[in-house]
Amino acid sequence: MSGGKKRRFIPFIIPEGFFDGLALVILLGHFKIYPVISIFLVFAFHLATLVLLYFGFIYRWDYRDQNDRNWALIGLLMTLPLPFIGFLAYAVLFTVSVSRKKAGDELLKEFDEYISYESYVSPYAREIENEDTFVQDEIDIAPLKAIMKEGDVDMKRGAILALSKIPRKDAVEILKRALADHEKEIRYYASSGLAEIEREYNDRIFRTLRDVERDQASKEKTLALLNLILDYIETGILDETMEEYFLKLAGNATEKHETVAGDYPDLKFLKARIRKRKGNFEAALKEFKECLSANPENIAVYHNMVEVYYELGMVNELRHTVEMIRERFPDQKDLLETERFLQ
Repeated sequence: MSGGKKRRFIPFIIPEGFFDGLALVILLGHFKIYPVISIFLVFAFHLATLVLLYFGFIYRWDYRDQNDRNWALIGLLMTLPLPFIGFLAYAVLFTVSVSRKKAGDELLKEFDEYISYESYVSPYAREIENEDTFVQDEIDIAPLKAIMKEGDVDMKRGAILALSKIPRKDAVEILKRALADHEKEIRYYASSGLAEIEREYNDRIFRTLRDVERDQASKEKTLALLNLILDYIETGILDETMEEYFLKLAGNATEKHETVAGDYPDLKFLKARIRKRKGNFEAALKEFKECLSANPENIAVYHNMVEVYYELGMVNELRHTVEMIRERFPDQKDLLETERFLQ
């Protein structure tokens, strides 16, 4: 029976059970009637049951629905051999099947929403819904780091719970170190925390990817997807194979989007980050410089250029870029992160 359709409720089961029950009573009973009439009545009532069953059982069958066709056929085959007994067995089978389906509906609900466009939830709406469970803002995790070094088991467990909601490289590094904790319980919670970050990132990425596939010209959605993938990779939580997979995913999405939307500064910046992550530093540096020419106030470009200069061993350029950051952005918290390349 198709659960997603509204159909008229027609209680066929009541007359079906009544007619087939009469057929069984006449067949087994010793009534003072001629045998021919007795056999005729049995067949008549049993045939009436089969005819009603052809039209429906609890609901009117919809023969365009494969599931309804199957139930109708099973009902006829089970009821035909024996009056009422076969019908009763079919009623039990149908009831058990429907009750199991209802019990499984809640378990399958999230999966159904994930794979079907009809019940699709926009990742942007979902991001608002999960704002408290997956923190994107810059958060000082120094207190949590201290707890993981000196706290007791209960305090460490609380710190891990908080860290699992902070999808950043420094949080992931602390959780990875906790995998070597002397307490088995802490190792377990750290593993669960890392798994939670992975699950949340994967869920968001593939929901956003489906949204992008439906509207490849959308700049907002494509940039959101590329940022999610790059942020995920840069947490350091992925192994080499999975990192290559997600970089390929980002590259494919970029190429498809570029064919319909063309190139523009924000996309160029993300393309450069992808190239940098792949190890193509020269090409990445060229694009970062182009991004800087288009927007000299984008501090993220400077930070990425510092990393590229470091990888290429271009110390003078690295120092010069750090000095530019100091002059242009003296109040930026990210300056300390950038200066580590000079150490």
